[in-house]
Amino acid sequence: MGCWLSRAADRSKAYEVKEADQPTIQAYTWDAAQRPDPKDFMLTNLKGETRVRLPGSINGQQFIIENCEDCNIYLFDHSAAVTLDDCKNCRIFVGPVESSIFIRDCSDCKCVVVCRQFRTRDCHRCDCLLFCRTQPIIESSTKMGLGCYDYNYKGLTDHLQAVQMSIWHNFWSRIHDFTPDAANWHFLPEETTTERLLGPLPEACQELRPTADSKGVVVTRGERPALSQEYCWILFPPATAGNAYDFASQAAALNLTLLRSNEAKMDASMAASIVEKAGWAHSLSQTLQSGNCVGLEFGGEACVMKLAPLAEKAGVVFTANPEVPAVFRYHGVDG
Repeated sequence: MGCWLSRAADRSKAYEVKEADQPTIQAYTWDAAQRPDPKDFMLTNLKGETRVRLPGSINGQQFIIENCEDCNIYLFDHSAAVTLDDCKNCRIFVGPVESSIFIRDCSDCKCVVVCRQFRTRDCHRCDCLLFCRTQPIIESSTKMGLGCYDYNYKGLTDHLQAVQMSIWHNFWSRIHDFTPDAANWHFLPEETTTERLLGPLPEACQELRPTADSKGVVVTRGERPALSQEYCWILFPPATAGNAYDFASQAAALNLTLLRSNEAKMDASMAASIVEKAGWAHSLSQTLQSGNCVGLEFGGEACVMKLAPLAEKAGVVFTANPEVPAVFRYHGVDG
């Protein structure tokens, strides 16, 4: 898998650079003034402390958290990549990560994470609420609890745009376990929220708490067992995709459950297949190829009856056949 999977001691030796091997580089004062100090993006060897990074304090840099115990750590900003190593009994919030978060050799931690790639190795008894653009990966880890990210803090929408992630690309429940065993991971209770998992926010970031009208990500049930046999897939063609968020909010007000979501561009083959299976007008096939479509899968009592009027008003199409979106459901999950 690569050297990132090795233990902490091995990692330090693998990348050790001897003084004689280092090239001589002439330093200029203006270079030093403009270059960020790596120490500003590291939290190491802490015990029993609370640390907060507010929006604008990381601004797309790589961040390292290492060898912390019984700490509360909040990164309310976007970053390039995050590594979390050798931590115990910590509560950690990580805002949008442009590439990957690697969690290694950690135990009894609670994490809330927004990222493109999520990977763990040699972790034990860690609970995580995830927004993950690709399949979450766990390896050599046990008793991992996983759930859906839910926290629409102020600034989240801007941070998602900064890392070029869509709110409809949360594949948190599509777990890939390199060491498959039923005991390695489980879904957290559906009522698990960020504040229940991490506890109250520290005073320094109270102003970032979501409000009743906060917008951002949506919560999905994912691959948990279905609560109802009734099903409805709503497909938003490119021209109407911008209405999907408000539609999802209206569906939630009707006590319907959002199962899964995706946003993707269809090619001719996919569009034709979906239109044919759903029994929609063949002319729709060309329309679906003109840009990104958004698909929302709902479940719940009388969901078709409740959603049909909303779909007609929004100018979107729907089907009660769960086989129709099969090719669209995880299209692009590899990022």
